[in-house]
Amino acid sequence: MQPHRPDLAREAFEAHHMRLARDAPAGSRGQILTAGVHDLEERTVEAVRILSIRRDVAWSDGTRAASIDALLIGPSASRSVVADAADPRTVAAVFDHFLPRLIDLVLVAEPAR
Repeated sequence: MQPHRPDLAREAFEAHHMRLARDAPAGSRGQILTAGVHDLEERTVEAVRILSIRRDVAWSDGTRAASIDALLIGPSASRSVVADAADPRTVAAVFDHFLPRLIDLVLVAEPAR
């Protein structure tokens, strides 16, 4: 369960993901060649604050992955979501497709105890 963090600063969200990307190659036992984050976005939809950042990973087997890491902060609960795909266009389409339902779930979520 994600702790409810209504006051999380945009800068803190970005710094956390930048640290994860920076540390990923060293912690992957050689499986991750590079990892980077970009395109931090903040928006509010139906009383849910959405912080999202894109992540790109190059794997040692030559494959690449694109992700969107997001934190959805509602009035009484927060949820962390990750969408993954092989390319940036697909991951954006997947994230956008599921976002309305994710917003609904955050809006009806009970506060974390």
